[in-house]
Amino acid sequence: MKYTIEGFSQEEALSLKKEVIKKVDGKEQTKILKLDVIDLMLLRWFVDFYPNMKKKIIGETQYACVNYQSILNELPLLSIKKRPVYNRFKKMCELGILIHYHDKDGGSFPYYGFGAKYKLINIDEANQQNPSDKKGEIV
Repeated sequence: MKYTIEGFSQEEALSLKKEVIKKVDGKEQTKILKLDVIDLMLLRWFVDFYPNMKKKIIGETQYACVNYQSILNELPLLSIKKRPVYNRFKKMCELGILIHYHDKDGGSFPYYGFGAKYKLINIDEANQQNPSDKKGEIV
């Protein structure tokens, strides 16, 4: 098995699964959330652009503002629309890879940070990409 995909551990990516129960037409359905290559491409985009993104610190956690249209412009090969990008970021939050903060001050802006299960890459790279010792409102 190839060790990494988009720089992320394929073994770790495969291990992240979550069973969720959703109601559809009044009936409960079980669905397994898991990562795929598109998720890893979106996560790679986030990690690569994170250092230069507009940030907010809420409590002890740093979040970066994500513009879904920018992602689509940068990754046209994905051939997806904004809603599927949002759904994939939401899935990564449900799996604990990312965390979400919705800022409604002056508009509606999605912010994401690194979650507890963000361990798909080398820990040294993760520490460089996730500076948690900075304080302030907006970075």
